[in-house]
Amino acid sequence: MDLYASTTLHTESPCLGCGKLLDASSIYGDEPNRGPSEGDITICLQCRHVMAYRADLSLRALTDDEIKEVAGHPRLVSMIDLAGAYQKDKELEARRRGGNAQAGDEEASRQIRRQARRAAIALLTASRREAARPKR
Repeated sequence: MDLYASTTLHTESPCLGCGKLLDASSIYGDEPNRGPSEGDITICLQCRHVMAYRADLSLRALTDDEIKEVAGHPRLVSMIDLAGAYQKDKELEARRRGGNAQAGDEEASRQIRRQARRAAIALLTASRREAARPKR
């Protein structure tokens, strides 16, 4: 199975969790050059809030049924973990570049990289399992 990544730029839409303006989406899956479409789930890299797309690619809250459907989904959990590691790494890097490095930052950085590797492996494993399942 091949996994593809594609990034789509779209109209800015604020994250429903933190308000950060989001203007692009990356999708990872088994379809090349696929952009987001209505009902697709996304997460904010800043605060990890989970949302869905409208037809115009603006963001909306999940419905109760969508929340139940995605709760604990292995790929979503892995993406949230990866986003968390990304955000923590950005914060440590900004502190280092600003000359404000603190004791323990190097160990924290190693732990973040380990967390990111585990999340990436979990994401790939979940994606492969999903792709191997018979289509309904």
